[in-house]
Amino acid sequence: PGGVRGNLIVRQAGLEGRRTPWLVSHLDVAAPGAPQEWKGDPFKLRLEGALIHGRGGEDNHQAVVVGLLLLQALRETGIKPPLNLRLLFCPGALTGYDMNIEHLLRQKPGVFAPGDLVLLMDYGSENGSFIEVAEKTDLWFKVTVSGREGHAGSPQEAVNAFTAAAALVRELEALEAAFPAQNPLFSPPQSTFTPTLAENSSKG
Repeated sequence: PGGVRGNLIVRQAGLEGRRTPWLVSHLDVAAPGAPQEWKGDPFKLRLEGALIHGRGGEDNHQAVVVGLLLLQALRETGIKPPLNLRLLFCPGALTGYDMNIEHLLRQKPGVFAPGDLVLLMDYGSENGSFIEVAEKTDLWFKVTVSGREGHAGSPQEAVNAFTAAAALVRELEALEAAFPAQNPLFSPPQSTFTPTLAENSSKG
C-alpha cells in the first residue's frame, strides 16, 4: 500500500557457518501481452497434463518454489546443512535491477560477505546441466522521433515520422560492425543492438 516493494531474505543456519550460498530469484514477471492470446487468466495457475501455464510460472517463480521446497525438505528431514543457506527474493528484475542486489549493497553493505556463493536461479536447461557463468549488462536509451501530419494524397507536405523511425532502426544494424569485440563467456558472444519497444505515438 505504501508503494514499497522490499527484498525478502530467508535464512537457514548451517553447522559451520563459514560460507553462505545464496539462491537468488525475482518476484516480478513480464507483461502478459494480449489477453486473447491466453486460454485463461495469465495470472492464475493452470495445469494441462504435466505442464504449468501462467505468467511467471517459469520466469521466475519456478526458482522461488525450488528454494522454498529445499528449505521445507531440510526442516522436515531435520538435516542441517554444513554451510549457511540464504534465499533472496528480489522485487524486480524485469522492471529494473536497481531494486535488487544493487539496492542491498547500497543500503546494507554487510549483508554479503567475502567468499559467499551466489546462484541466480533464472535460466538453464531442462535437465539442469547448464550453468551460466557470465551475463552481459545492458544499456537502454530512448529516441523520440517527431514529424508533421499530412494528407496521404499530398505526402510531400508532411514529415513522415514513421519513415524516419524505420530508417533509424535500420541504422542500428551498423552498430554491430562498429563494435565487433567478442567474448566467448557470453551467449551470443558479441554485443547486440535491438529495438525492443515502440511507445504509443502522440499528437502535439
